[in-house]
Amino acid sequence: DVNKGRILIDGIDINEISEESYRKLIDAVQQEPILFNMSIMDNISIGQSNASIEQIRNAAKMANIDDDIMEMQEGYNTIINDGISDNLSVGQKQRIALARTLLKNCKIILFDEVTSALDNISQELVIDTINSLKSTHTVVVISHKLLTIIDSDEIFVMDNGKIVDHGKHSYLMNNCLYYKEMYVKEVA
Repeated sequence: DVNKGRILIDGIDINEISEESYRKLIDAVQQEPILFNMSIMDNISIGQSNASIEQIRNAAKMANIDDDIMEMQEGYNTIINDGISDNLSVGQKQRIALARTLLKNCKIILFDEVTSALDNISQELVIDTINSLKSTHTVVVISHKLLTIIDSDEIFVMDNGKIVDHGKHSYLMNNCLYYKEMYVKEVA
């Protein structure tokens, strides 16, 4: 519920949208994705049982994980080990979860701290995917890593749960001391 004003999705007030419609419009990629003890193909296609292998691979390519999967001995039939997914790196797990979201093709995608535990190479791959989605989806990124968001159309800077400023990276570097200090600490 909003305290003030309205939130519209494609001109429709969110209070008029059913929960079922929300689930079709919005998906999230979490900081710690949940993967199941089944094949990579089945993990990507959860909720999309009619998806073809071509659609699954296209989603994986968009998530920059197809090459990694194809290098595995069993490819898309590789079974992810019980809960801990110890046969995959953190970056691979994150990109498989991202492929699952991309296969659903929701209009709005929320990324919640998706790069927080990634190495630099995996982080770059996820950021590339996020940036490629901006032209076709509404992308919301929650991150403490400012390098993840510097190319965003609008950045909201929060301190103790309150928005202290907003704008593009260049504006915030020149006008928001709090943001600039965070950025300088990160790149140092």
